[in-house]
Amino acid sequence: MEKQPENLIWHYTTRAHGEEIIETGVLQVSKLEKKKDLKPAIWFSKQQFWEPTACKVFSSQGGWLNGKIGMQTQHEMAGIYRFGVVYNPSIFITWAKYKYASKINPELHRAMENDGVSKGGIPSDWYACFHDIRNHLWKSIEVFDGSKWIPLNDFERN
Repeated sequence: MEKQPENLIWHYTTRAHGEEIIETGVLQVSKLEKKKDLKPAIWFSKQQFWEPTACKVFSSQGGWLNGKIGMQTQHEMAGIYRFGVVYNPSIFITWAKYKYASKINPELHRAMENDGVSKGGIPSDWYACFHDIRNHLWKSIEVFDGSKWIPLNDFERN
């Protein structure tokens, strides 16, 4: 296995979303954020094993369990994929810069940060991108097997 670049940042997602991303060949900006009147972004983390704010599972009772579960439960309920992209400051902005670039309400920004920190996230690890990222920029796709990340090498770049 070839060594990954040290400046790789990760987009963590569920198995279903990961498979859809691979099929389309595009990491797309969030449609949900647009519905919430936020500037749509794709979120990445420099955390090299797991980003605690990435827990997003829809429960069978009809509601999101965001942050109410851990990595292992996320894996068991929905699977976990991650997409690695080399950090490039011309493509990504830090969480601190997101506050200004997105024109988000400062109180909402603070509430999102506090929520992320309460889940174990570190704001200086978070990066946003305001446009879709095509697969030619992906450097790694991995799936979590319950204990470690396994590279998915059987995808084709369009």
